[in-house]
Amino acid sequence: MWNRLPHANVSKILCDGNEFKVFHDFEGQPYQVTTLMMFKHGIKPAFEDKRNKAELRLDLGNIKDLDTLQLIWETLVHDMISGNCKGVTTNETEGISGIRLVQKAKNNSINGYRLEIWLLSDQSENAITKLITSYLEDYIINDICSNRLKDSNVQFKPFGH
Repeated sequence: MWNRLPHANVSKILCDGNEFKVFHDFEGQPYQVTTLMMFKHGIKPAFEDKRNKAELRLDLGNIKDLDTLQLIWETLVHDMISGNCKGVTTNETEGISGIRLVQKAKNNSINGYRLEIWLLSDQSENAITKLITSYLEDYIINDICSNRLKDSNVQFKPFGH
């Protein structure tokens, strides 16, 4: 089932390492996809949705190894769905509201990637927020990226509604 979803393969949607993917809408207008995201049902992927209070941000740098980028995205999505990421709760006031993989570009060339975990709480010392931070640091940075991101750290950023 996963392989049939449009955003299952990162390199078919974002930059494939050499060039940006260009798609066309129903009127033939070209566009690029720069962000893959998944949010809880009913939560809009926008700062304006008051339930989105803050984010944990992890700069992935300019990953050239698309298999690693794919593994990061797949792991995060599957861990969100399965509950392996400790921040997935049924609580409406804390935990994860959504995830985003953002492709950053500058002067029509790839400038890196960023992983964002959007939160239902704006409290950086919240126990659930700490669990999510630990997941990102221990699993994404250390295990999947094999310390390739050892100089990266998870940043907490409140949205300030």
